[in-house]
Amino acid sequence: MKRTDNFKIVKLFIFLGGILPSLSLIIFILLEPHLLRTIGVFLGGYLFLFLVFIFLVLSGKFSEKNIILFNNITISINCIIIILIVIELTFYFKYRDVSIGAADSPSGITFYPKYYKENKFGFRDSVFKLKPPLNTQRILVLGDSFTYGMGIKKGSDTYPKVLERLLNKNSIDNKHFQVINAAKKGYNTAQEFYLLKTIGIALNPDLVILGYYINDTEPDNFKIPILGNEPFFLKVIDKKLCQRFFSWYILRTKMLPDFKEINERYNLAITSRESFEKHEDIFNGMLSFLKKRNIQLVVLIIPPSCYQEGRNHFTDKGLIHIRGLCEKYNVKFIDLSPVMEEMNHKYSCKKLIVGKYDSHPSELVHEIYAEEIFEMLVKAGLVNVKHKNNEFPKN
Repeated sequence: MKRTDNFKIVKLFIFLGGILPSLSLIIFILLEPHLLRTIGVFLGGYLFLFLVFIFLVLSGKFSEKNIILFNNITISINCIIIILIVIELTFYFKYRDVSIGAADSPSGITFYPKYYKENKFGFRDSVFKLKPPLNTQRILVLGDSFTYGMGIKKGSDTYPKVLERLLNKNSIDNKHFQVINAAKKGYNTAQEFYLLKTIGIALNPDLVILGYYINDTEPDNFKIPILGNEPFFLKVIDKKLCQRFFSWYILRTKMLPDFKEINERYNLAITSRESFEKHEDIFNGMLSFLKKRNIQLVVLIIPPSCYQEGRNHFTDKGLIHIRGLCEKYNVKFIDLSPVMEEMNHKYSCKKLIVGKYDSHPSELVHEIYAEEIFEMLVKAGLVNVKHKNNEFPKN
């Protein structure tokens, strides 16, 4: 094979195979920095193979048949990767500004840092001092992602902050209300109790609201392997792909594997007798902790955001459990299940959740929840604002 023929093949390789590096450079410019490392590693490997190919061609160690085969394989791989990049770009520009899931999703790179701003206490709230101002009633709200406001762009649209505005709007005698959103993503009641004992109590709250969701009985360090018995390294790769690529995350959550079975195993674990008993011990501990300090506890029972998607016998078991605890220990509670039932009949499921791939409650739900909490707190006589009566309704 002549040297000139070698150069023709190298030129063809550069022209066709160079599409991928060129497109990658465009991605460098268009995308936010979260993919730069991944693309950089790939480009480095690609350029290394390219240089090896050129060296072997020019050294005459490749036959014409092998060179053409290698060239065709490389170009084919490039075409496949280009298609994958286009698919990823499509999902990226469609979903980069919306929440599409929990922590192990690309939202942790594009959405969360942009919209989730926390103060020095680590709360999704405004800046405030440790000691409450004079003539101020401070309400501390504990909870998980349903209280934190996952998927909601403005922290001011979460139900604790909407409640704060409602209380101040209807306050009397120049009294001010400060409702602190101390919720944390993924927290259960045990973690919320720890937060209360460390940071929460130091904020001198007059009232504590515990935002309870049905998975708050989740055992510590509980995990269900999504990939079943696959090798550990595949699980690590899968997790990394889910965290960095929208296309892979959406594929995994919608098509692979059977999430119905996974959810059922998870629901069995969080509604087991052992989980309920451990949760009761934690709940009783929190109640005793607050009683010693003369602080009222109110439990806010938060149902799934959309009953068309989320209601089942596990949901009912979780709701029955927390209602039973409140009645057993004589704790005031606000059950938002009837409110969700009503919204479910009035609105489509699409309006009740933050997005197609994130079932956390929407801004509309947070607003309606806040109005309901306001009514209940006033009727219970726990806040002194303009209202009709002070009777706490029977749950």
